[in-house]
Amino acid sequence: MKRVRGARVRPPFIKMIIAIAGKKSAGKSTAADFLERHIGAGAIRMSLADPIKQQVAKIFGPYDPAKKEILRPVYQAVGQSAKLLAGETVWLDMLWSEWCQRREAFNTLIIDDVRFPFEAEFLRSHGAIIWKIKSPTSDNHGDEHISETSVDLVMAHSTITNFKNHEYENTIIDEYERARKQAAEVGQQTLPDEQSGDPGAHQEPEKSASPSGSSETDPRPAETELPQAGASLQSKSRNHD
Repeated sequence: MKRVRGARVRPPFIKMIIAIAGKKSAGKSTAADFLERHIGAGAIRMSLADPIKQQVAKIFGPYDPAKKEILRPVYQAVGQSAKLLAGETVWLDMLWSEWCQRREAFNTLIIDDVRFPFEAEFLRSHGAIIWKIKSPTSDNHGDEHISETSVDLVMAHSTITNFKNHEYENTIIDEYERARKQAAEVGQQTLPDEQSGDPGAHQEPEKSASPSGSSETDPRPAETELPQAGASLQSKSRNHD
């Protein structure tokens, strides 16, 4: 049966969460592009930075890739300031709430901008497969912001080197198929080395706790004036790393 992109489909038995970590320009968004095309309508893509871009857009207008590097310090400042005001999991809370509301319609969640160890560990505890993208040509960019330096501390199931050639897409698809086969073999969402930690995590209860430990339906504090948990996180224009 031909699949129409964006159509709602009933997910198969095994759901997968693929969380992609990496420094700026490493190839995270490009890898997510490849996965979306390969998986098709069963995949949904979310970014931790989408609500940050929504806030910045209120001042600088809709996201424009041509202005990305100019505004990167603004995105970084908004992201970190919100964590100081509302807790370090504020952006992760929003993403997870969105996924909990929409997961029945999709078999794969792709998160394309993991940067902090606590993000990776929460997602890992819920069965996510963590990839770290490394790029020999761009990783040593000299940006010492915490959102860049923390990537080095993220523990991943797989590390993928992006040489920025035509083989990158094949590498991403091969890694996805390997992970999918491995998940199918163990009959659950987590990888074999994760089974002992929380064997039931992949079943995801009706009320899945947010990273901050509250119910997924708990609203963010009104005084932060941040997007409410569960607001759409899918930006109109994707940030290519």
